[in-house]
Amino acid sequence: MDLRLKKPAPCIEWIWIGMKSAACCLGLVLCFGLTELQASSDNPVLQWERLRIRPAVTVVQIVSDNVFLESADIKQESITKIAPELKFDVALSETFLTHLYYRYERFEYAQYANFRRDHHYAGLSLKRHTPKGSHLVVGGDYSETAVQPFFEDDESKVYRKSRGYAETVLIFSDIFEVHSELAHVARRFDDDAYAEDDFDRNTFALDFLYRKLLKLPLLVAFDVMQQNDRSESVEDNDLTRYRGHVGARWKATEKLKGDLKAGYLVADFERSEDDGTLSVETDLTYDFSEITTLSLELYRNIVPSTRVERETGDYFILTGGSFGIRYGYFDPLSIQLRYRYEEKDFPYELPGVLARLDKRTLYEGTLVYNLRKTAEFTLRYEYRENESSWDEEDYKENRYIVSIALFL
Repeated sequence: MDLRLKKPAPCIEWIWIGMKSAACCLGLVLCFGLTELQASSDNPVLQWERLRIRPAVTVVQIVSDNVFLESADIKQESITKIAPELKFDVALSETFLTHLYYRYERFEYAQYANFRRDHHYAGLSLKRHTPKGSHLVVGGDYSETAVQPFFEDDESKVYRKSRGYAETVLIFSDIFEVHSELAHVARRFDDDAYAEDDFDRNTFALDFLYRKLLKLPLLVAFDVMQQNDRSESVEDNDLTRYRGHVGARWKATEKLKGDLKAGYLVADFERSEDDGTLSVETDLTYDFSEITTLSLELYRNIVPSTRVERETGDYFILTGGSFGIRYGYFDPLSIQLRYRYEEKDFPYELPGVLARLDKRTLYEGTLVYNLRKTAEFTLRYEYRENESSWDEEDYKENRYIVSIALFL
C-alpha cells in the first residue's frame, strides 16, 4: 500500500517550503507585534477581576531527513504543525486558585498519510495555599495522541492517556518541609492489537527536606510505583518498583536550583526476574551570570518496555544525562545549546539472540528571539542518532525546525 501523497520532493525543495512558511509566519508576527492584542505589552494576558485568560498559537515547520527513524530505506518529509492553546486562571479566593488549559495540535505531512494528524491535551487543577507557602493541589489531565509509524506501510498507534493526582507541600518552618504526591495514570490504545501496552499505574512519593544540615538543603526521598498490565491476550507482567534517594534540593529563587539525588531501586516483576540497581534523579540549573545559564540532568531508572515504540522484553535500564547552556548577551536574542546521551540496556535475552543495548545521542542548537513579549521566533537544528547492538534499530536523523509562537 502506497501511503505517499505525492512523489517525494528533493530535500532542498522542502527546505525552501519551510523558508516560505517561516516568512509568512514572521509577517504575522510583525503584524501582531504592531497592534495591541493584549491588556498590556508587558503582560500578554487578558484579565478581568479574578479571571485571567492566556491564549497562544504556535506554528512550526519541520524538515526531517529520516522521518520513520529507519536504518535503511530512509524517507524524508516536510511537516507543518499548528498548535493553538488556551489557559484559564480563576482566583476563587485569595488562597484558592483554579487552572484550566487545552491545547490542540494539527500536523500536516507533505508526503505520507500514515501519521496521526490531530492531537489533544487538556487539564484542570485546583490549588489551595496558606500564607506560609504550604499548599494542596488536586487535578487531572488527559491526552489523545499516538506513537508514530516506523516504516512506510506502518500505522500510527493511537492511545488515550489520563492522569489524576494530588500534591501536598507542608512547610513547618524555614528549615523543614514535607512534600507528597499520589497519582494514578491509565493508558489505552484504540486498537486491541496493541493492548499489551495498556496499563494502569499508581505512584506515591514522599520527600523530607531539611535546609540547615551541613549548610545543605538535605533531601530524603522515597517513592513506590505499581503498574498493572491490562492486556487480556498476554500474560500479565505487573511491576512494583521501590526507590529511595538522598541528596539536596535548592529553591527556584536561588542561583543554583533543582534536585541532586541518588540512591537505589528495586523492581519486583510478576513474570520477569526481579532486579535492583543504582538510581539517580538529578535536574539542576545554575545561573552562572545574568546572561548565562547552565543546566545538568542525570538519570538512571528501570522503565517498563513499550512494544509499539520498538522496545523489547519487559523492561530496560535507562541511564543518561544532558548538559545545556543558554547565552543571552544579545537580549532579546538568546542562544541555546544542548547535548544528551543515554543508554537503554535490555536485559531480556533469548537463546542465540544477541543482547540488545541502544546508545542514543542528541545534539541541539537553538536561536530564540522574543518580540515585545508577545511572540517568540525560534530556529532549531537537531541531530539524533541511535547506535544499537541490533543493526535494524540503528538510525540517524537531522531535523530543521522553524517556529513562531504568538501570545495574544
